[in-house]
Amino acid sequence: MLGGILPSSGQITKKALLMVLAVPEGLIMLLIAVILDLCGLVVFILSLFGVGVPISFILDAAGAASIGTWAITRPFARSAIGKIGEKAGEMLGGKGPTAGGSAVGGMAKKGIGMGLSIARFIITLLIEVIPYLGDIFPGWTFFVIFTLIEGEITS
Repeated sequence: MLGGILPSSGQITKKALLMVLAVPEGLIMLLIAVILDLCGLVVFILSLFGVGVPISFILDAAGAASIGTWAITRPFARSAIGKIGEKAGEMLGGKGPTAGGSAVGGMAKKGIGMGLSIARFIITLLIEVIPYLGDIFPGWTFFVIFTLIEGEITS
């Protein structure tokens, strides 16, 4: 049912998780996601007293804005950094990228990854906006981890 949206258990390896934690953007976004999910637990406790539900929607909007913006811009930033690396390699005497359709294959792979990331984001957002479930479910953390693992697998 969720084939492709979630990485398979064979893709989630110790090496993939360590690669995620080695990337500075991964650490920053994982920290933001964990803070949002911990704040969700506090909001859940406040919801038990009747005051947390409106705060929950504000927290969901903050998560959607920050993590959503990162997820949308991430493939383009990685592409730009890759191009800068290729140009630097060419300037240092390395070989340039090979011709023969590699750019088309790269664009198709980026499009598929972007589609999976959007689907994963929509599912996470739908779970997060459910008042009590979204507060106790660490959806933002799972989304960031799965997105980073997918980026390390496909790159």
